[in-house]
Amino acid sequence: MTFLNLEQNHLVAKDDQDWEFLDALANCRSLVMLSLADNNLEGSLPRSIGNLSSLTELYLGGNSLSGQIPHSIGKLSALTFLALEVNYFSGAIEGWIQNLKSLEELSLTLNNFTGPIPSSISNLIQMLCLSLSKNKFYGSIPASLGNLQHLLQLDLSYNNLQGHIPPNFGKLEQLILFDLSHNNLQGDITLDISKLEQLTDLRLSSNNLSGEILDNFGNCLQLETLLMDQNHPTGNIPTSFKGLQSLKTLNLSHNNLSGTIPTILKDLSLLNKLDLSYNHLQGEIPINGVFANATAVSLNCNWGLCGGAMDLHMPACAAASRVIEWKHYLTILLILVFGFMSLGLSIYAILIGKKAPRRPYLLLPSFGKKFPRVSYKDLAQKLQRTSQSST
Repeated sequence: MTFLNLEQNHLVAKDDQDWEFLDALANCRSLVMLSLADNNLEGSLPRSIGNLSSLTELYLGGNSLSGQIPHSIGKLSALTFLALEVNYFSGAIEGWIQNLKSLEELSLTLNNFTGPIPSSISNLIQMLCLSLSKNKFYGSIPASLGNLQHLLQLDLSYNNLQGHIPPNFGKLEQLILFDLSHNNLQGDITLDISKLEQLTDLRLSSNNLSGEILDNFGNCLQLETLLMDQNHPTGNIPTSFKGLQSLKTLNLSHNNLSGTIPTILKDLSLLNKLDLSYNHLQGEIPINGVFANATAVSLNCNWGLCGGAMDLHMPACAAASRVIEWKHYLTILLILVFGFMSLGLSIYAILIGKKAPRRPYLLLPSFGKKFPRVSYKDLAQKLQRTSQSST
């Protein structure tokens, strides 16, 4: 027997006696795949699991297993797939994980694992998918994980991780999914993703990241989901987003972003979910592309935004709301201008009229040539003699 798949049944194991079947499986030296996933297995995983030395795939997810992983599991050096997700496992994973050097996929999602993420995981150079999400891991992210050059998926979300995002994660050029959301990561967003050309899903939500969003997204042509909400980045939305022609979901809400909404976002033809709410954006909202669908866009609590599609119910922009007022002012202005022009022309005409030469009056024809000329002296003497003779 090489494959034994008993998943999705009602198998029960509560004590050591119930787990005795593992001892029998140890005799199946050709067994390479064992799946007991999605059953009713409870309690601790027995140490005898380490006797299945030929296993390459082990699936125990979706049960109610608890306690610490026995170190004997580290004897399964041929394991390539180990799935322990959706259980109640607890404790640290240091002590056994570093021995599984053939691992290609490790899923510990939704357990109660604690402690720091062991830097020894970086020795698992064949690793393709590493999911440690929804546990209680704390401490900083080991920078050595950036040496796992074959990683396709890295999910460390929903833990208590602190510190900075290791800058050398930008070397994980094969990454398709990169999820660090819901941790306590801090510092500037210095991750250079310009070489992550295969990336389709980037999630950094709900951390304490700050600084400006780097303008280095131009090469991420495959990116479909970008979530950076609930952090503290400042500055503008990068114009390099214009290169994200495969983008479907963009969430930058609950940040400290400012400036205007780049018009290039309306040109992302596949974008069907956009959340820019709770920032400090201002200016006019584009009306085409995703902005034409009010159900696909959230812009709440950006008090400086205006305009956009009517269904967004945003206030009209100042320029648009005063068109009528400006027309009124323009009409008054034109009336005043023409009035002053008319008055000016009238004054000008009057002034020009005063300076022009007057036309001479026409004199009546003189009839004085019919009478003799008399001097003033003769006239005076005549009048004097006339006066004497009368007396």
